[in-house]
Amino acid sequence: MKKLLIAAALSAATFALAPTAASAQASSYAPGNFWSVQGIYIEPGQFENYMDFVADRYRRNQDFAKSQGWISGYRILVNVNKRMDEPDLYLITEFARIPDAKEQMDRDAAMEKNLRETTRQAEQASGQRVSMRKLGSNILMQELTLRAK
Repeated sequence: MKKLLIAAALSAATFALAPTAASAQASSYAPGNFWSVQGIYIEPGQFENYMDFVADRYRRNQDFAKSQGWISGYRILVNVNKRMDEPDLYLITEFARIPDAKEQMDRDAAMEKNLRETTRQAEQASGQRVSMRKLGSNILMQELTLRAK
């Protein structure tokens, strides 16, 4: 439900910020893909354990989403020169558009089938990872592609 509310709000914001056809031609940029950036705070001594999860379960989820055309790619970045209160790791997902509510429900069902687990089981597994990490910031950005002059 939370995903649906966020998607609806973001879709509304995107339409509100979209340039009109006349102004789009005069603009020096074009809207591009969306980037979801999730900051992860790793608990002391748990980096290798969390990376085991990322290399297995997270990668399987992302590879499945990519095979379905839902995302165009994903990245895992470590914060090398971390300052106080900054995440240790960033999980980044790139996608062209935000799905509507029905499509999100269809995607969730397909993901459950692929993983062979229910949403409740996935939530329980996420809760068990609390010993390894804390979920931090979750930012949604949209790329702007500069037009040729």
